[in-house]
Order: sequence, then C-alpha cells, then structure tokens
Amino acid sequence: MLDLHPSASLLFFDWIAPGRVAMGEVFAYRQLRWELDLRVGGKLVARERYDLNPGDDSLEALRARFPAAHYLSVYAKGDVAGNWPAEALDALNDDSVYLGLGPLPEGVFVIRALCRDSLSARKLLETLRPMLYRAGEMKPPALGRIFC
Repeated sequence: MLDLHPSASLLFFDWIAPGRVAMGEVFAYRQLRWELDLRVGGKLVARERYDLNPGDDSLEALRARFPAAHYLSVYAKGDVAGNWPAEALDALNDDSVYLGLGPLPEGVFVIRALCRDSLSARKLLETLRPMLYRAGEMKPPALGRIFC
C-alpha cells in the first residue's frame, strides 16, 4: 500500500512480466498475486488486484493482444503530473505498445500499457521516464545501468 500526504509527489513504475520467455516459460508460474492500494491523505484513489493463474482464464486479457505480453503501470502525482503530456503519451501507441492513460482523484494520473515483449516494455519505460520528468520540469535521478 502507498499512502501519500496530499502534498506529496510520486512517480511509481510497475512491470509484470510473463516469465523467462527465452526459456519457453511464458506464464508458466503456478500463480501470481499482486495487490496495490494507492491512497492520498487516507482516501483510496486506485486499487489493483491481479490473481493470475495459467490454468484458468485470468490471463486472457493479457494474452489477447500479445501472447507473451508485459504489463506496465505508472502512477504520477505532484510536480511530475503538473503538466501531464497526454498527447505525447497517446502518441506512444504502436504495433508493439497498447497504452491507455487518464486522471484519477486527488491529482493522480495513471498510465497502463500492454507491450509485445520485454524489448518493447524497456523501450517504453526508457521513453516514459524522461518524458514525465521533463513534464514536471525535473531532472531524472541517475539509476546507473538500468535505464538511460
């Protein structure tokens, strides 16, 4: 659970991968359970619940567009969301990325994306991160060798 002060800023990235695709392990786990509650000043503004099981239809939405889809979520609030680049974000949709975005209560914005594969997901994150920091007129912190 993330519980933010009303004046707090946030840039939160989350990435759900299908497994070790190169080893042929695409959604080959027994079960993946993921929960996220985002609160601002104690008020619930977003709740994500995933209970993914390869033995049932819970993966159908992820696999519908891309058989080995990677799922990304981004939550932004505060400076980073102050000048939300909606048009530039919409332009990131292509044959490898299916992206949606929108506002939530309390000044929070969300981006959700299905990506064809890990390369598409990494490229999207490498584009999103500096774009969102620029929108907030902030310099991205150095993360070493992980991202640009």
